[in-house]
This record gives sequence, structure tokens and C-alpha cells, in this order.
Amino acid sequence: MRFFLSLLSAMMLVSTTAAADHGVRIGLKGGVNFSEVDRSTPPEETTYGQRTGYGAGMELDVLASPAVCFALDLLYLQKGVEARATYVEGSDIEGREIYIDTNTRLDYLVFAPMIRFTAARGGFAPYVQFGGEVGYLLEASDSSESYRDGSEDRLTYEGDAGARYHEFDFGVCFGGGFEIPAGSYALFFEGRYSLGLSDIGEPAEGSTTTIEQKNRGIYVFGGLRF
Repeated sequence: MRFFLSLLSAMMLVSTTAAADHGVRIGLKGGVNFSEVDRSTPPEETTYGQRTGYGAGMELDVLASPAVCFALDLLYLQKGVEARATYVEGSDIEGREIYIDTNTRLDYLVFAPMIRFTAARGGFAPYVQFGGEVGYLLEASDSSESYRDGSEDRLTYEGDAGARYHEFDFGVCFGGGFEIPAGSYALFFEGRYSLGLSDIGEPAEGSTTTIEQKNRGIYVFGGLRF
């Protein structure tokens, strides 16, 4: 937490100074997030996969120079994970397996201070960027479907999962993209990898088992800067 506050304070100070001498831009962006939750000790009977969610938001760009930009992102991001648990039904004469497919959705409001370095190539401007993330959990939910192998019968469940997760999440992110001028505007496309540093899981009441859970994600965004 101290690291992020220090980073934010430094960026705000530099951004304010840079804004006096250079330009300020607003950007709108949207796209997808390929997310997963990394667990320190995953259950043997469960396999985890990526969950595809959506994201959108805006950015405030302060140009310190033609090559350096300080960006402040405010995003709505869908994170989470998909999982399949496999069990053998002991009372089933045929010994069929039982599957439980779970989709955990975590909706965050994400604040991300970034530093962007641009290498202009005529009208085409590739860039790299890195920074931090602070996420606030807006909503957490589970949806699951359980069924026996070879059976068409399904048992479904949907419910709130907020009690199992912390409100705040902290991480770092890095990536790159390119920008194409279009008159007084600029189109851009970018990719970003997000690496969660904090444990997002809330231990169950009375539980003595500690399992760390950390968000991971690949953001693919497109948008417009003006």
C-alpha cells in the first residue's frame, strides 16, 4: 500500500508540473480481459482456466515530452476464474464421474497510474508502458453447474461470493501498443499484463487453512485519445 501511495504521489507531482508546459489529453477505451486467479495450493480434483470478461473506462494523459507520458486510468474490469472439479460417485454402480463447473466473476473499479514511452515513426507511434493497479471490488458472484458424465440432467446454482474476497486488490502491470493519428484525434490499440501482488481471498470463518489467491490478467483494449 505504501508503494502505491508513493508512486501515485510522485506521478501526480510530475504530472502537474508537466501539464503546465505540455498537453493534456483524455482517452476512452474498451476491450476484453482474459483473467485467472492463481492459487498457492490448488485442490487436486480441480483444474482452473481463464475467464473472459469485459472492461471499459477512461484515461487522463499528461505529456511530459513527445516521448514520455504520465497516464491515469480509471477502469471497470471484469476479473475472475473458471474451474472444473471432478469427483467419482462411489455409490454409482457405473462409477461415473461428477463434474462441477464454476464461473467466478469479480467486478472491480481499477485505478492504474501508468508511465508510457513512445517511439514515433511518422504517423505510427508504438509505445511501451508500465505502472501499478489499485482495485476496489464492486461485486463478486458464483455460477455453477453440476452433472454426471453422460447425463443431460443439470443442477445449477447462482449466488453472491463477496464474503470470500477482500475489498481491495493491488498489483503491477506492463505492456505496449501503438497509436495512429486521425486528425485531431488518435486511435490506439494496446495489450497489458496485470500481475496481482495481494491475496484477494478472505478466509472462511473458523478455517485454519491458508490459501493465497492472486489475480492475473491480460487486457486487450482499443480506444480513442483526444
